[in-house]
Amino acid sequence: MSSRGGVFPLVLDLGDADVLASSAVHAIFAARTRHADHGNVLTIRSAPDAPAIRVLRIVGLAGD
Repeated sequence: MSSRGGVFPLVLDLGDADVLASSAVHAIFAARTRHADHGNVLTIRSAPDAPAIRVLRIVGLAGD
């Protein structure tokens, strides 16, 4: 695993996700929190109009 200046980037690609169960939303929130606690960033990738990203926007896990 490589890093830039001690930062370990994490990219979550939801490009093929049609739906997200509540357990998936919880897991994404927990991963983002753990990653941020160590000074790292979680990036979520998806089409802007994808159903999965809309759910994450509603719960505050994805910005525009």
